[in-house]
Amino acid sequence: MTSFTSFFCRVLTFSALVITLTTANVIAQDFSEDEVNPVDATVFGPEGENDDPNEPKRLGMVKPGGTYRSDSLGGEFVAEWMRITIGSNQNGQSFLFWGARAVALDKDSPLRDLRMRMNNGRFEQFQVGDVVTRMDDIKIEDGMFKNRKGVWQIPELDEHFGPTTFRWIKSGHAHVNVSQITLDNDAVRGTGGSTLQPVAP
Repeated sequence: MTSFTSFFCRVLTFSALVITLTTANVIAQDFSEDEVNPVDATVFGPEGENDDPNEPKRLGMVKPGGTYRSDSLGGEFVAEWMRITIGSNQNGQSFLFWGARAVALDKDSPLRDLRMRMNNGRFEQFQVGDVVTRMDDIKIEDGMFKNRKGVWQIPELDEHFGPTTFRWIKSGHAHVNVSQITLDNDAVRGTGGSTLQPVAP
C-alpha cells in the first residue's frame, strides 16, 4: 500500500509539472489571429488625441499588463497584431502582421537614428508610437511568447548587433521604411532613412 501511494503521488506530481510547463508560456505561433481584431499600425493612442503628426507623442500610453523592455534598443515595447494598407484605399494591398510598438524610448536609444525622408525634404526620426516589424529581415514575432503575467515578450529585439537593417512604420504614414543603423557602437552609428518601393511589413 505504501509503494502504491508513493507511485500515485509521483504520477500526480509529474502530471502537475507537465501541465505547468505546457501552460506557462504561450508562443506567438499558437496565437489565433482570428480571435483578435488587428490594430491599425499607423495610428497610436486614442483616436483624435493628437492629430498633428509633427507633435511628439505623449508618454504614459502603455497598455495594461506591461511592456517588453529592450536594453539593446533602449525602450519599452508592446507587441500588437496589426494591419496596414499600402497604396490607395481602393487599390492598395493590405497586410496583417505582428509589430513591436515603441511606448517609451531612452534619450540615447539607437532607434532615434532611424529617419524617414518626408516629401518636403525634411527627415523625421523614429519616436514613441512608431513600429518595428523586422530586424535583418527576421520578423519580430520570431521566438515571441507570453510570460506568466500574460505580457508578450519580444526577444528578437535583443538578438542583433552591429549593422542592422530595420523595417519600421512611422505613425501616421501608411508605408514601410527600410533603414540600417549600427547597434551597440555609438562611435560609428549611422543614419538610415531611405524609403524603398512598397514592401511588406
